[in-house]
Amino acid sequence: MNVIVYFLYGDIVDLLWLIIMLLLIIVESQTLNFIALWFSLGSFFAYLSTFYIDEFSIQFLIFAVGGIITELLMRDRLFRKLNKKVNKNSK
Repeated sequence: MNVIVYFLYGDIVDLLWLIIMLLLIIVESQTLNFIALWFSLGSFFAYLSTFYIDEFSIQFLIFAVGGIITELLMRDRLFRKLNKKVNKNSK
């Protein structure tokens, strides 16, 4: 019942960002190429922005920039850790 009330009276954009985040996590679990993971974090940032910003275009910008920044900051670190684990296991 609460979901129906939320759809009728609440702001559906909040739920949209959570659904996008969930779908990107599912895609990432199937592909394991670590692209959807960063954009799922970007959608989480966009979800958090819905509490303060009503403009969808700004939320989308936060989603895109958040995904790109997390990828740039974390991708190399993640691959270095994964390569260390692979090298230790191969010896």
